Amino acid sequence: MLKINLKHSNFIVAPIFLTVLVFLILFNFNLDKVESVFYDYGIRVTKENNKLLNNFFLISIDKKSSDYFGDIYPYSNKIIHDSLKNIIKSKPKAVIILPELSTYNYQDRLDLNKISKTLKKYQASGGIVLLKQKIDSWGESTLPESLKAFEYLPSVLHQDSNVFGEDGITRRAVITISGNQALETRISEIINPSFKLSKLPGVYYSEQADAKFSLIKFSKSSLNGLVESLDFYKTISNGPALANLRGKVVIVGTSFKSNAGDFRTLPGGVQVSQAQLIAEISSSLALGNSIMMISKKVSYILALLITIIMVVSVFYMKPSNGIFVFISTIITLIVFCYLTLYFTGYYFRVSESLLIGVVAFYFCTPFRSVLENKRNFALKEEARILKEVDELKRNFVSLMSHDLKTPVAKISSVVDILKLENSDRKIVLELEKIEDSTIQLNDFINSILDLTKMESDKLKLNLKTVDLNKLVEKVYANLAEQASRHNIQLKLNLDILFPITIDEKLGLRVINNLMENAIKYSGEGSTVEVETKDEGDKVKLVVRDNGVGIPEKEIKYIFEKFYRVRNDEIPGNGLGLFLVKYFVELMGGSILVSSSLNEGTEFSVFLKNT
Repeated sequence: MLKINLKHSNFIVAPIFLTVLVFLILFNFNLDKVESVFYDYGIRVTKENNKLLNNFFLISIDKKSSDYFGDIYPYSNKIIHDSLKNIIKSKPKAVIILPELSTYNYQDRLDLNKISKTLKKYQASGGIVLLKQKIDSWGESTLPESLKAFEYLPSVLHQDSNVFGEDGITRRAVITISGNQALETRISEIINPSFKLSKLPGVYYSEQADAKFSLIKFSKSSLNGLVESLDFYKTISNGPALANLRGKVVIVGTSFKSNAGDFRTLPGGVQVSQAQLIAEISSSLALGNSIMMISKKVSYILALLITIIMVVSVFYMKPSNGIFVFISTIITLIVFCYLTLYFTGYYFRVSESLLIGVVAFYFCTPFRSVLENKRNFALKEEARILKEVDELKRNFVSLMSHDLKTPVAKISSVVDILKLENSDRKIVLELEKIEDSTIQLNDFINSILDLTKMESDKLKLNLKTVDLNKLVEKVYANLAEQASRHNIQLKLNLDILFPITIDEKLGLRVINNLMENAIKYSGEGSTVEVETKDEGDKVKLVVRDNGVGIPEKEIKYIFEKFYRVRNDEIPGNGLGLFLVKYFVELMGGSILVSSSLNEGTEFSVFLKNT
């Protein structure tokens, strides 16, 4: 997580200020066209089955009927009467006539009276007749006098041509017009007697249109164009197909593809006839499948929350995590909106929150980059300074170590001379202590020099073919006197080995360090065993003692730099095993350790048998 310093606070305030500014600007723009895209897709993915559509049967007056009659629409009232007689014989629940019935001549008026009588007879038997009301420019009904005895209601199939998407798509239903019940709500009462307009959710009033509206949640059947229908010309003859009309709400309407006014476009671009759309709206209203659009105030709050999430994701998270949060937030927002629409009928506006979220993320990202660049620059400067300091430290340690080797060597020479010239046992013992101290100091100086070479990458391998057993024997000879002084028995168990390719000097350092440690930590009267073994592709070197051992919790730390197992009685610098491991791995080998407290320790070194 990025820690922001107070001196960089302007880099956070600036993008937040710009985001708030864009936030205010965006909410003064009409994003309905963008919102309509999300809304329409939500309607398509959350569509439901509408069982009430099974109550409808459509009679389509189209080109097929015109070809059958050899006439153009509108047909004579005689044809309409013959059709209605056969439809009514099938005993439908209701008959809804959408087209205007002609009154062009005397014969049409006579046939219109016949239609009126037939419909009245049907009404008297319990049937329901609904007529679509035609309104003239004065707002008066244009229905003929002979039809005014029936229910005639207005039906305006609204298209969003000047609101919302402004694309001519039908998304809402007109519930009432100038206080008059719309045809669709009356049909809803027929197919669902418990339907009450006052309890329909999501209804809102438009003063400009003097009408009440409701957004409709269209069903799968309408969006797929699947509602039971029959061509009008087939109703002229009393055929078996008319038996399917029994108990149905029959809607008679025109559907000429050459007449754009006969069709409406639904979300998703599906075109349906007016009759089918009336059936869909009526059944959706009857089920209460209306949509309640959440107010913009809630959208402001949601957009503000999205903005906060985006700012936090940019400035307080890793870039990869920030991108994940950005994508996840956008997906969650859309999924949440659609799930809410599907289960509750409430629709949250997406466009404002989505757009402000994207803007906030991309406004803040460059400022985060500036902060990162400043931080990286500071880290590079810090690393450069540390590198220079480290180089100075290594040079100082290297020079100091080299300068110390000379006086240590002189002290060692003087001790050797004094030992030869003095026969007093007490003096010799003190001189041996001095000699041991110079050996320890010399080992420490060598370790420091090796560490300096290692850290400066100046330690290079000098590979050659050597006999590992001879290296062990050489170290054994050098440490025999030291082991003898501590009454420690050194045992060698050397297998017959082929020569291997290693750095001879480093190999001696590894063996010497492991054996010397075993002597130091095994204690008086103990035994140190050294073994070599041919294991095929590897050569194994084992150094084993029966000394104090290493506590289990400390074993994993013994190869770390300057780490020492607590032991105040035995001197050490904590570099020996660190360098041993480094030397072994540098030569392509590995080292393992096993130890039991108060039982002893075993180091196993594996080198390539090549």
